[in-house]
Amino acid sequence: MSLFAQTVTIICTVGAATAAGAFFTFSTFTMEGLKRLAHAQWAAAMQAINKEAPTPLFMLLLIRHRSPSSSADRSPIPSASRVRGASLA
Repeated sequence: MSLFAQTVTIICTVGAATAAGAFFTFSTFTMEGLKRLAHAQWAAAMQAINKEAPTPLFMLLLIRHRSPSSSADRSPIPSASRVRGASLA
């Protein structure tokens, strides 16, 4: 295996492990801790998280920039602009 292929493999492995760790942490510790709160406190905590989470860096990593010629045009999930009669309300 070439050095480039090894490097890409290591980077992808570390990235996948990091994402898996984040999901594991959220599902086991964060959600379990939130379950102990009353419903009103749980909702307030989730709303606070949702206000802080969408930072520009987070959204860039989550969604990634796609050029007009990318596979986004062939997505199996229809966007509102491609669905007849759909509107963004």
